[in-house]
Amino acid sequence: MNSVREALALQRSGQLGRAREKLRGLPPPHDTDSARLSLHKAAILEQVGEHGESAALCEALRSYSLNDSERGRLAYVRGRLAIDIGRPAEALQLFQEAARLTGPQDLETFCWAQIGLLNLMSERGKPE
Repeated sequence: MNSVREALALQRSGQLGRAREKLRGLPPPHDTDSARLSLHKAAILEQVGEHGESAALCEALRSYSLNDSERGRLAYVRGRLAIDIGRPAEALQLFQEAARLTGPQDLETFCWAQIGLLNLMSERGKPE
């Protein structure tokens, strides 16, 4: 748990590579508590470009009983992955889901989901 806290602090300070290293030994999720920790790992993996590992972890996390805020964060990470692989329509749906699920109980994820939606909508309006 301590390595997760350290990794989150490193993530917030922009030290994504070091954050990734802190989480390298985190075992795969085996219960709801470990799934919550793995959700942070999935987000960091997406940010450092390890999309395959992040996507596999996100898929595994979908089978756990997460609360609305956590499911919203998972939808946000999956939306980022959808953008990374060129699926804007899927990303749009996932960002909408993330915003709907998080709302006032997780303003950070709610705002990031809204920013993702704004970016997608502004891309659609660009002339070719």
